[in-house]
Amino acid sequence: MILGYLKRKEGSAFIITLVVMAIFVILCSAILSFAIDNRKMSIDNSLFHSSYYIAESGLTYVVSELKNNIENIYFTSANQTDFFNKVHSFITDTIARYKNFEYENVRGLTPTKAVRIEEYVYSNYSGNTAFYKLSSYGEIDGVRRKIEQSFIVEYPEPFESEFAIFAGERLELDKKGNVIKGSIALASDNIFKNENANSNHISVDLSQISLDKDSYFYINENVYHDLNYNVPKNLGENNLSRLRILEPRTYEFSHIPDMNIDNKVTKDSISYIKLEKDTYIPSLISDGELKVKVDTTINLLVDTLDVKGDLIIDGIGKLRIYVKESLYIGGDVSIKYLPVPPKLYIYYYNDKIENNTISLGEFCGILYVNKANIRLKKGASFEGHIISGGDEIELLGSDDSYQEINGAIFAPYASITVKNKCRINGVVICDRFIAEGSELSIYYDEPEFFADYPYKPTITDLTDLIHVSHARESDK
Repeated sequence: MILGYLKRKEGSAFIITLVVMAIFVILCSAILSFAIDNRKMSIDNSLFHSSYYIAESGLTYVVSELKNNIENIYFTSANQTDFFNKVHSFITDTIARYKNFEYENVRGLTPTKAVRIEEYVYSNYSGNTAFYKLSSYGEIDGVRRKIEQSFIVEYPEPFESEFAIFAGERLELDKKGNVIKGSIALASDNIFKNENANSNHISVDLSQISLDKDSYFYINENVYHDLNYNVPKNLGENNLSRLRILEPRTYEFSHIPDMNIDNKVTKDSISYIKLEKDTYIPSLISDGELKVKVDTTINLLVDTLDVKGDLIIDGIGKLRIYVKESLYIGGDVSIKYLPVPPKLYIYYYNDKIENNTISLGEFCGILYVNKANIRLKKGASFEGHIISGGDEIELLGSDDSYQEINGAIFAPYASITVKNKCRINGVVICDRFIAEGSELSIYYDEPEFFADYPYKPTITDLTDLIHVSHARESDK
C-alpha cells in the first residue's frame, strides 16, 4: 500500500516536471521570437531611416553646391540666358558627381541612391526665373525612400538694356533734328537709389524728336497716370506702353580683387613698358606718349596713372588697369589690332565726389568709374563702354562731323548732357538725359556686357537668388 502511494507520487512529480519544462520552453520560444522580431524591426527601422537620410543627403548636396557656386556662376555669365544655361549644366554635373559617391555599408548592405531632375521650367519668355523639381532616393536591401524638393533660381537683371534710352527721372529731347532708332523708357523718380540724386520731379519732352515707327515709349506703371509728358507727334497709341513696375535698386562698385602681386616697379617717368605678369606700379607717369605691351592677360595695379600724351596698348593680350587714387590721360587711348571684345579695361576706384572729373580724348576700351564725373572732349570718339557711378557725364559733341560713341553708357545715378552733334550706337542708361543741342542720333544696338562687369544690384547674399521649398517624401 505504501509502495503504491510512492509510485503515484513519482508519477505526479514527473508530470509536473514536464509541465514546467513545457512552460519554460514556451516562454523561451516567446522571448526568442520577440527578440528576433525586435531585432528585425530594429534592422528594418535602421534601414528605413538610413534610406531616408541617404535620399535627403542627395538633395542637400545638390542644393548646397548650387548655393556655394551661384555667385561665381552669376559673375561669369554674359547674360540671362548664359546664366541659366550655366546653372542647368552645374546642376546636371553635380548630380553626376553625386552618383559616383560611395556610402559606407549599412549592416553589411550596400546602399543605392540617385538624384534626378523631375521638372524644369525656363525659356527666354518665362521672365528671370527658372523652376526646378528634384527627386532623390535611397535604397538598402529593398527598403526605398524617395524625397522631392522644388526651388526657384532667380536672375537679378543688372539693368534694362532693351531700350535706346532708359532714364530714371528726366528726359529732355526737345530740340529739332534729334533722331532715335529704338525704344525709350522713363522709369520713375526713385528707380535708382542714390543719396545725392535730385528726385523732386519727373519730366519728359520728346515732342521734337523723330522716333522710329517700330519703337515704343515706355512709362513706368506707378507714374503712368500722374505724369505730364509731351511725346513725338508720330507716336501712335499702340506705341505708348506701360513699363512694368521696377523695384528701386542700388548699384555697388566691386572691390579691387586680390591679385597677390609680387612684382613691384618704381620709375619716375616712362614711355614704354612690357608687362609679362601682374604688376604693381605705385605711380605710373609718362611725360609724353606711353606704350604698354601685353601678350597675355595682365592685371596692373597703380595708385596714380598720369599720362600727358597718348596711351597705346600693344600686343595680343588683355590689360586690366586698376587705378586707386588719380587718373589722368592727356591724349588719346588707342589699341593696336582692335580686338573684339576689347582688351583694355580701366577701373577707377577713387570715391571722392568734389573736383573729381575725368576728361577724355579718343578712347578705345572699357572704362569703369566709381564716383568720378566724365567729360568726353569735343570731337573725341569712344569705342567701348562707359560704366559709371558718378553724378555727371558730359558729351561735348562736335561742331562739324558727329562725335561717335559705339557702345553702352551705363550711369544709373548720372545726369548725361549732350551738346552739339553726337551719334550713339548702343544704349544709354542714366537717371537724367538732357540734349542741349540738335542733331543727336541714338541707334539702339544691344551691347555685349562682359563677365567682369563691376556693378551689381546690392544683394546681401547671392544665395538669395535660390528660393528653396521644404523637402517632402513621395510615395511615387
